[in-house]
Amino acid sequence: MYSGDALQRFCINHAHQYLDGFGFMDGGCAYLAHALSSLFEVNVVGICSKNGIEHMAVFSPETGLFLDADGVSSRAGMLEKMLVQELVVVTDVLPVSLPCDLGEIPTDNLSLVSKEIQDGLVSFGVIDWLAGAGFRLKNP
Repeated sequence: MYSGDALQRFCINHAHQYLDGFGFMDGGCAYLAHALSSLFEVNVVGICSKNGIEHMAVFSPETGLFLDADGVSSRAGMLEKMLVQELVVVTDVLPVSLPCDLGEIPTDNLSLVSKEIQDGLVSFGVIDWLAGAGFRLKNP
């Protein structure tokens, strides 16, 4: 299951500051995944259906947990969320290298927007919360 946590509250309350015209769950997931993977020892993953990548998140091999705009989740929680909330039957979870083809979502400013998101995660205390939840920060 998902936890209601600092990351989820940040995404709900502050997405509009970073993403122009879309949210963290309709394309902005790649921006959030990029930002998180720049800060933590995690892997960006694509949550796939038979139609291709439906969602992006990060996965911590160390904790076995996923992070996305809804917060921290187990694999089972992620699969359940995709089925119940997004109506997506997940067929695979695969590593993804960013930038990649995100359809209508612009990636030309991926690094800039990711840096802004990182700064927001720091200023709202999300980084400390995630580190306290077992996610290992990358060395500066």
